[in-house]
Amino acid sequence: MSTAYEIYPTWTPPGCVYDLQVADLHRLHQLSRQRSAGRHELGELMLARDAAKSLSRHDMARATGLSETQVERIIAEHRDHHKVGRATNTRD
Repeated sequence: MSTAYEIYPTWTPPGCVYDLQVADLHRLHQLSRQRSAGRHELGELMLARDAAKSLSRHDMARATGLSETQVERIIAEHRDHHKVGRATNTRD
């Protein structure tokens, strides 16, 4: 019996590599189990995979144990954070 957490994507978009999707889901799972230390990286990875359309929000929710609404909120928060950062950089 394997002790590793096993999760697989529900679909692989054209141009995406299945093994990379699996690795990303495992990383999301690991980050979601960390307390505050992994939260920023978790949000950044969710935002990146959402922007690339390489993982569905449903799969990200399954990997992290969060609801899809929570995943959407985290992605939105990180997207907003990046917009503020870009706006601040253009004013400097």
